[in-house]
Amino acid sequence: MTPTRFTALDGMRGICAIIVLLYHAFYFSPLRFFYHGYLSVDVFFILSGFVLMFAFGDKLATRMTFAEFVGARFRRLGPMVIFGTLFGATGFVLTGWYCGIHIDLDAVAVTAIATLFLIPHAVNGAAEAFPINGVMWSLFAEFWVNVGFALLITRLKRFELLAITLAGWAIVAIHTIATGWSNFGWTDGDIVWAIPRAIPSFACGVLLFKFWKVGAFSKLPSINPLVAFAGWLALSCMPFTHWNAIFDIVQIMIVAPFLIAILARYEGETPAWTLWLGKISYPLYATHAVITYAGQRIFPETAGTLISLIVLPLAVAAVLARWYEPAAMAWLGRKMQINSLDYGADKPVLP
Repeated sequence: MTPTRFTALDGMRGICAIIVLLYHAFYFSPLRFFYHGYLSVDVFFILSGFVLMFAFGDKLATRMTFAEFVGARFRRLGPMVIFGTLFGATGFVLTGWYCGIHIDLDAVAVTAIATLFLIPHAVNGAAEAFPINGVMWSLFAEFWVNVGFALLITRLKRFELLAITLAGWAIVAIHTIATGWSNFGWTDGDIVWAIPRAIPSFACGVLLFKFWKVGAFSKLPSINPLVAFAGWLALSCMPFTHWNAIFDIVQIMIVAPFLIAILARYEGETPAWTLWLGKISYPLYATHAVITYAGQRIFPETAGTLISLIVLPLAVAAVLARWYEPAAMAWLGRKMQINSLDYGADKPVLP
């Protein structure tokens, strides 16, 4: 019987979301753990390719139109893009005023509108391509990769997906070696690298699903997902060295795909707390940077501040996942006449 949910992958999504939160929360801390937390975004892209192929691959090959797919993705992505943009704009303005920085409200409004449409637009000399909510760069990349997925997936065979993955990763590897790390695509100066960074990992996820579907992972060991989660957490804490570029390349191109394959093969129980993290992962990802950005600039660097910058985003995400997100998705589904049983129940794994 084909599963309707990959619970171990849901757990991995949650672990990656908490790692990204911890990466940003500790970013300016003297302790500076989670040096490689940014690699979890590449895991998100792999997860997205795997789960979207599971949820939409057969539908796109048969009855689902491109417009229906875009509507389904907007229903899933839209509520948190809207909330994250408004939340980010409010936090950006209030933080600037508190810190005595002149804020051009007209420019912020224009930037907010651009962010709603996932269009990069810097303001107030910010380094980020999406300064009022920096994480939107990955949703920008996700959206355009999703468009390519919908247009091409019925035409691409496994060999072609492998070629796209390897060629894309070769480009990523070259840029990673040139810059010293793979944490690129989010600034105003290198946003052009966001989509090239996402494409090969997403294609890898699609390819992994195709292999899973034909039973290629059946001979892999069935390990407790906590082992995979702990391993990825430990790798995220590895400090920088002069081999950092090679380290990043190995994690993105070897370790992360292997972990997703292992977790996709797993058929046992997944710890409930990791599933809870998976459930709140998208709201957490879409809002946490606003809180960490404001908190690190307004409050002194104390243990209490650091704990608050971890607990508060989790609480906000839990509230959004419980009440706002399902209500907004249901409302959009009714307005766009999307049948949730066909196109919305998959709860895709997203950054």
